[in-house]
Amino acid sequence: MPSRLIRVAGTIEGKRDKAMKVKSVLESKGAEVHTIRSCDVVHTAIEQFMEKNIGALVVTQNSAVGGPVIEGVVTERDVVLGIASHGSNIVGRTVADIMRRADVCGPEDELEFIMSRMLSRRVRHIVVVQDGVLCGIVSIGDVVKKQLEDMELEANVLRDAYRASAAYHP
Repeated sequence: MPSRLIRVAGTIEGKRDKAMKVKSVLESKGAEVHTIRSCDVVHTAIEQFMEKNIGALVVTQNSAVGGPVIEGVVTERDVVLGIASHGSNIVGRTVADIMRRADVCGPEDELEFIMSRMLSRRVRHIVVVQDGVLCGIVSIGDVVKKQLEDMELEANVLRDAYRASAAYHP
């Protein structure tokens, strides 16, 4: 049974011009998305988590028209919860048994809003979709890293401006 998608969208009033967007995270980290089918076994998901050093896979099915259809997301946490609920035999069951619905955003959505949504929904990954096409996935770690990079850049610019000003006004 395909999961429903949840669209995450929004802006923070007064910050439209300066707000960082999801697309800036994708530009930094890349837009590569690792996927798995809902009929694949959980063990396959675990192998991908380990081999690719990732924490989430987008669950998709092929479509006769267009690109893959997003069915949901499976994360390392979903595997742990599956083991807690069903024991170690969960690794032989299908991804469909443990996946959850995908929280979805667009590349133009603001990072501050996305972070707030991730925290309120207690999710660590949001799938990025544009015009119905899967174009990325961002984690809370990706968002925090991007914000720290931008804050560091801003601090360096302010520091340089202060030094330049101090040099002219001893």
